[in-house]
Amino acid sequence: MTAQQPINVIFVVNNLKQRGAEQQLFNFVTSIPPHVKIDIFRFSNGDDEFPEMFSDKRIRIYSSSRNGTYNPLRWQSLSSCLNVRKYDAMVTVGLGAALLFGRVCAFLNGINAVYSCLNTFENFNTFRGRDGQYFDILNQTVNHCLTKIPGKRIFRFLPNSDRLARKIRSVSKGYPTHTLYNGLKPGEFEAVADYRPDERIQAILARFKGFPSVVQVGTLDDNKNQLFTLRCIEEIRRYVPEVRLLLLGDGMNRQRIRDRISCGGLDRQVIMTGQLSRMDCLYLMSQANLLVLTSQSESFPNVLLEGQALSLPVVTFDAGASSEIVEHGVTGYVVPPADENGFKDAVIRLLTDPTTAVSMGHNGKSRVLEAFNMDNKVKRFLALIEKDLRHVDILSGKVLINEHIVSEP
Repeated sequence: MTAQQPINVIFVVNNLKQRGAEQQLFNFVTSIPPHVKIDIFRFSNGDDEFPEMFSDKRIRIYSSSRNGTYNPLRWQSLSSCLNVRKYDAMVTVGLGAALLFGRVCAFLNGINAVYSCLNTFENFNTFRGRDGQYFDILNQTVNHCLTKIPGKRIFRFLPNSDRLARKIRSVSKGYPTHTLYNGLKPGEFEAVADYRPDERIQAILARFKGFPSVVQVGTLDDNKNQLFTLRCIEEIRRYVPEVRLLLLGDGMNRQRIRDRISCGGLDRQVIMTGQLSRMDCLYLMSQANLLVLTSQSESFPNVLLEGQALSLPVVTFDAGASSEIVEHGVTGYVVPPADENGFKDAVIRLLTDPTTAVSMGHNGKSRVLEAFNMDNKVKRFLALIEKDLRHVDILSGKVLINEHIVSEP
């Protein structure tokens, strides 16, 4: 199979909400060369929150009409979709139904190459099995069975960090696992410099522009842990009296955060923006001095890539792939989760030492645009799929599941 021969690929996802993982998926599929034809099947049918995904003319989206994570009728919906068009490869995204039904339906419908992008460290599905296991019991069974079934099929896991890859290899031995880092589209960040915000965004900017400012991005919930940041800001303002904290996002903890702001006397220090468009969000981030991440758990926090691409130094908990994204002491600081003193010290250091902050910001931008470029992700993915499909064409009677055809970089 030549590089320019048409390849039909279907991505199978659980939903298409407008979050970091879905934004990464959109940037990925729209960066793949046009000789690769892309369809998306989503198991949800009521989360049309991502207008760019649904309006892109290159992408055709199918949806399940069934509810329930493990509703077996969802299997039927996906199989019907696969019968509409013949696919050379399938890419499942996430855990749960996408991983389980995606791989089973791919096998039953004769798809020769199946890639499973894994982007979370924890499995929150009902059928989980014993504590500490990554895959739920149904997907564990599929993992085992796929290594035993004869045929010329290729199945691979594509976790988005080396840390996650090590975890997956430890619980799924013999299943080829290749790291496929998330990527950035540089042009998106170059456009921020020319962006002209509306009056609402200018009013938000006026509340922190010129002050030492910290920005935190994410859903307002217990996991993103904004209440921890507020507690630290109460102490940080003793050393940096004019500090400002910009909270970008919305969520179920909105009122709890407002109450804490009021009780702590932080009304002047903290600015809550609510949900913003992506460009408004990137623009406001670019005007701050420092990005923080205090999540209790993460997989691959794309916001750390985005902040560094905007030349921001970073202070982050060591959650998920954070220590792979941020080079400690060079592009920011990685502190142990819940280490209040370590977090406060790092923030104060960067807010009171602008020379170090600017240097780390420049280092971070150079590093992420080179190491986490979307072009690199696309090239690596295409190298896998094109080589695998060539082998499928020439091999028979053998499952290429215990054999690494493509070397790790």
